[in-house]
Amino acid sequence: MALNPSEQEVSTSFDTTRGVFDQLCGETSAKRVRRDGHLKIMTLVRLPRQLEPSKTPRVFKKCNRSEQRTGS
Repeated sequence: MALNPSEQEVSTSFDTTRGVFDQLCGETSAKRVRRDGHLKIMTLVRLPRQLEPSKTPRVFKKCNRSEQRTGS
């Protein structure tokens, strides 16, 4: 987008962004309601990235807290 966008460019960008955020609002994985007024900027960045498959899959490995405590 240009440094000084026209009103039409801003309107188009807003409509596109609103459509993406409408998909993000709704239920969370814990079946709670996600309200768009409570979403933080980082959440709005993270959620669309999670919708796309990762290029480098990483296996989740749960941290063993007892090993961390004895090691320090």
